[in-house]
Amino acid sequence: MEPEEKVVEVRCGRRIFVCTSSVVCKDKGSRIYEMYAAAITDNPARRLITIRLDPPKVEYVGPIIRAIETESFDKLVNENDDIEDIISVARYLNVKSVLEYLEERKKENQEQAEEVADHNDIMLEDEEAIFIKLMQKINARKSDSGNLSTISTLLEINDSEINGRQHATGEGSGPLSMEAKLDLLDNKIKTLENQIEHAQNDENGQLSLRQRETLKVELQRLRYERDQAILVERHSDKELAYNLLVVGVTGTGKSSSLNTLLNKQACKVSGAQAQGTRGCNMQEGVISDKHFVSFIDTQGLGADTSVTDTELLSQIMMSTESVTRMKIINNILISFDTNTRATPATMANQLTLMELFGEIRQSCFLILTKWNTSAVQCEWNTPLRKWTRKWRRAQTVEEITEEPPSYQVMYEAYCEYILAAMNNDEDAGAFSKMGTFLAFFQARVLWMYNLDAVEIEDYEGGDLEPHIIYLYSFYRDKALQCLKQGSTQLAVEDLTFLKEDGDTLAKVAGRLIDSRDKKIEQLEKIGTDSNKRVAMGSVFTDMAKENCSKMGNAQYTVDHVTHMEQIADLAGFSTQQTAVGCNVM
Repeated sequence: MEPEEKVVEVRCGRRIFVCTSSVVCKDKGSRIYEMYAAAITDNPARRLITIRLDPPKVEYVGPIIRAIETESFDKLVNENDDIEDIISVARYLNVKSVLEYLEERKKENQEQAEEVADHNDIMLEDEEAIFIKLMQKINARKSDSGNLSTISTLLEINDSEINGRQHATGEGSGPLSMEAKLDLLDNKIKTLENQIEHAQNDENGQLSLRQRETLKVELQRLRYERDQAILVERHSDKELAYNLLVVGVTGTGKSSSLNTLLNKQACKVSGAQAQGTRGCNMQEGVISDKHFVSFIDTQGLGADTSVTDTELLSQIMMSTESVTRMKIINNILISFDTNTRATPATMANQLTLMELFGEIRQSCFLILTKWNTSAVQCEWNTPLRKWTRKWRRAQTVEEITEEPPSYQVMYEAYCEYILAAMNNDEDAGAFSKMGTFLAFFQARVLWMYNLDAVEIEDYEGGDLEPHIIYLYSFYRDKALQCLKQGSTQLAVEDLTFLKEDGDTLAKVAGRLIDSRDKKIEQLEKIGTDSNKRVAMGSVFTDMAKENCSKMGNAQYTVDHVTHMEQIADLAGFSTQQTAVGCNVM
């Protein structure tokens, strides 16, 4: 007589994985079976068996159970990224059938990696010869102006040498496979890395600092090009919607906003004691069944002090210039936390970003964050507070029949709050800086409804309150719609920081900080002049009204004469307009 089939619940924290007793009994040496056997020994009549586990990576428990049930171990590995994590959980659960398969796959992966490494060694064997020829070309141009912005002409030797090695290794001619393209890019990257290291250790100084930085920009571009090729291949069934560069002050919600747009935890969010995003790396995420996006989440500026770190600014400029040389950036997202006071350091850092991207402001979007907190709703976000109080007791999302506050309604409430709270003797200097900052973006504003850590856990576990789910989905859809409508295409020449022959990234960063500090000093003087303060209030009120109207009409182009110019006139400095030549799609 067959034993009675039972339902088995495997609980891991807030997650529940359900299977049957026949699945559990397939591997009688596993931890799950041991706990199941103990449970039915205590009470054989029970039809529902609950097992509580605390494995290192709870998200892999369910896939492992499904793999045991269907015996489809290939799917387990193909649909999950990190085989080491899966092995760790399988070892914790002591599932021998899964472990044996995973160890074999790991061994195969290692052998394949060794084969690729051997292949790359062959391709790089005469790298020193390439570098010698490159240095000869550079030295031959030493008498020129020294402007190496067209660095690709110096690197063209790489392509010829690589193509020669391609034929020598029997790879033939014609269209290259994706694997071959990635091999060539990896080869270029490794060659250039060695060239840069050689130049840095060269005591004779054959390359100037500018030339070395130009090589670094090209290296970063090649890395992004490789990453982009991998992403397009990975999402071959989808269309690339747009590419984003995300900047801002640490802790303002840059990474959280990206996670919201992608509807998954793609970026690590910094906690109170964490340093936040480090470096500038290209990543990707899916936003619909038909589209994916790529993005670069840059390291944040310091939250407590105004940035004077030319090295950090240089890094952001290098990433920006490298990626725009690929002609792929659509929008630059600058985050701002509405839940913090507009301190001198906070506004200085935001104005730094304005200086950095001033020439392409029509490609910049302002991301406003943390406006959904209880404190902000009580302080100024009355429209959202009223909506929340009305619908917070809804039992299902379907019960909610009223849309949350629109972008223009909240923008109007926010501007009214700023006008009332900051346009006074004490805060007038900060008010003029905030006005300049908001005027920079005009209607290009995204209100990001980001979930906190507890809400994310509830959302993943299906326990998030219906009205919060509604708000999250509504504002996420609105943000994606605005990005699509306001998307731009940047030409390579639109964002070149190394404009002059003698420029280096450090010099440009230093000039940028000096320019920012002079403008801040002049903006603060508005607060000491009662007439200018009144005029500033009028400009701000008119700006808020006009931007609200543009938001309502989904008008995301940037006017040539704007309220930012009016504020500059009051402060006594001029804003230089540059023709960007970007077409709104």
